[in-house]
Amino acid sequence: METIDIAHFYSEGGVVFLHTFQNKRYIINSTLDRLEQQLDNRLFFRVSRNCIGNVKAIENIARYFNSRLKLSFLPECPSEVLVSRVRVPDFMKWMDGIVD
Repeated sequence: METIDIAHFYSEGGVVFLHTFQNKRYIINSTLDRLEQQLDNRLFFRVSRNCIGNVKAIENIARYFNSRLKLSFLPECPSEVLVSRVRVPDFMKWMDGIVD
């Protein structure tokens, strides 16, 4: 599988899942910390403690309570994805770099 086929990675109950654009889900033997180091940071960003998203999977970005951002992915992530107030500036810089 190519990384361009991956919409996002997320952890749930100590298990890390890979979710493809074809809406298939796979359990992988890795941590999000390790994946964050290995993935192309032009395509992927650690948006929260439990999610690394592909820029092409981000469907919507909305302001959220307490200066955070709420992201919607397509295909959907099974849990709510919030960018923490501390990570918002880095996330916005990353998005600006993608657009440029």
